[in-house]
Amino acid sequence: MRKKLSHFLIILSIVGLILPNFSFIQAANQQVTQPPKIPENWDEILTIVQKALNIFPTVIKGAWQEALTIWRKMANFFKDLWNSYIWPKIEKIWIKILSIFGKEVEMRKEKLPGELEKEKKELLGD
Repeated sequence: MRKKLSHFLIILSIVGLILPNFSFIQAANQQVTQPPKIPENWDEILTIVQKALNIFPTVIKGAWQEALTIWRKMANFFKDLWNSYIWPKIEKIWIKILSIFGKEVEMRKEKLPGELEKEKKELLGD
């Protein structure tokens, strides 16, 4: 069960990283009307690289914002799932465990003063 859950979370993470890129690729393909020409010298290559570097931060920021919205939706989904289904079951079990141990602690507290006196007498040798 734990292995399946970890595989599921890994797949969700990968999908969350990949999905936003498809929208940017589609938007970029719609903006291109003619195929790019091949640069003929180093100056043209440098200008293309400079344009790419200038556009890069905005593209990354947009992709990051879109990924964050998807991740927030996934986090809210799992938070709702946890709060509505998983935590109530765990809480019931936890309350049962505490009630069992609570009774045991109270029983041992009653015996504790007598046991301490016995230990003192044994240590002092009386």
